[in-house]
Amino acid sequence: MKRNILIIVGICCLFLFVGQVNAQKEYKEAMRYRYQPYEKQVEIALASITDSQRETLHKLSKENKEYMEKYRKDRDQLEKTIKSLLAMKGDVSEVLFPLIDMKSRLEAEKEKNLYKMKLEIDSILTAEQRAEMEAYEEKLQEEIQKHRDEIKQKVKEKKKTREQRLEEHTN
Repeated sequence: MKRNILIIVGICCLFLFVGQVNAQKEYKEAMRYRYQPYEKQVEIALASITDSQRETLHKLSKENKEYMEKYRKDRDQLEKTIKSLLAMKGDVSEVLFPLIDMKSRLEAEKEKNLYKMKLEIDSILTAEQRAEMEAYEEKLQEEIQKHRDEIKQKVKEKKKTREQRLEEHTN
């Protein structure tokens, strides 16, 4: 009797483990399907881009890359500090709260920087190119949403299958 129960529990644990591994694979697949930086999207979407526009895009892309590297470094350092403070015993709110506020400001600055860069890029494009970019962005958003929906459907199907197998083994 004990042996049968142990076997059933082992099989259930195995199914749960396999399900978790599959969910992680699905998540990694979804994360690969990300937005590209706006300046890269412009180069991909627009065939009519001139050499001077391309040169300006590369300059902006380099500036953005440097900014994002600095942002990530600062954010990671803040997160480490916040995490170490949270692990401490006692009230550390006097030190912790300003760091949390700083992290929020850092995130807001990043969003502002991305918006400013988009405005700069849009300013070097012609009206026709901007219209072409808007159409490209809409198409990209539809593709991303479609891909997300497909992944959600796969996860639901796998979860349902897993639950059915688990139910069969417990009966």
